[in-house]
Amino acid sequence: MIQDKICTINDEEGEDRHKRELNAIKNDEFNFGAETLVYIPKGKHSWKHQAIVTYQSEDLESDVFNYKPDNSFLSSDWKQFHDALQAHPFWVLHE
Repeated sequence: MIQDKICTINDEEGEDRHKRELNAIKNDEFNFGAETLVYIPKGKHSWKHQAIVTYQSEDLESDVFNYKPDNSFLSSDWKQFHDALQAHPFWVLHE
């Protein structure tokens, strides 16, 4: 059921797919309970803001984000998500 629904959301643009996926979740089309999700890609209240305390909506090449051991960067959703993005291809290829 979930695979069938995912296969029908095949818009060429990633942003369009994302909107349709959020709408399908909101309407319980995956049959795991309806939920209204909000995604904030950058800026205040985003995962990135929470992880590295940046308010910018766009990054500059000259930006430097200093690691502070007293914050919760290592356990942040933003870092864990990016760790998973790197681990997934490795797992697919080797497991």
